[in-house]
Amino acid sequence: MNGKSIVMIGIVATFMFITPTLVHGSDKGVEGNWQGTCDELDIRVAFKVWRDADGALVATGDSPDQEAYGIQVDEVIFEAGQLRLRVDSVQGIFEGKLNEDGSTIEGKWHQHGNVRTLVLNRIDETQTEALVQGDGETVQALKQQPQNSASNRNHPTTGFILVLVMVGLIGLVVFFIIKLITR
Repeated sequence: MNGKSIVMIGIVATFMFITPTLVHGSDKGVEGNWQGTCDELDIRVAFKVWRDADGALVATGDSPDQEAYGIQVDEVIFEAGQLRLRVDSVQGIFEGKLNEDGSTIEGKWHQHGNVRTLVLNRIDETQTEALVQGDGETVQALKQQPQNSASNRNHPTTGFILVLVMVGLIGLVVFFIIKLITR
């Protein structure tokens, strides 16, 4: 093997190792607690998005100002940074785009022929409690949903990323072995 081949193997191995780590580490995805206020109406809305045991995205919604909690979200689609939440019980659809750092989803709430701006901000459990302002129902509904722990370990994307990391590590080992042999 010539020097160019060894360098090429090293570059490919490094790319295969680093890329999945960067993508998986920096992309928080859409899973988590989200809160926003629908413009003009001044109505607070909260969504909890998580993956079920099969890895599918699911969600529930709350509207504390309307005393509505645990509203079923009938469709959750997240592709290429775009989120779509369809809530049949209120004939509403939210469509928005996740920003680069994963902290905000800017979008529109469509309901009964009206379109309103809705910006959802990622919130943690502490902020969730502040959203409720003491009634406790929203916090309880959000806490009842499973967190992204064991269920994500069985998700196909997680397995694929682990395979890519392993291939990258093997490529790195092969690179160093070839480098040592060709000295």
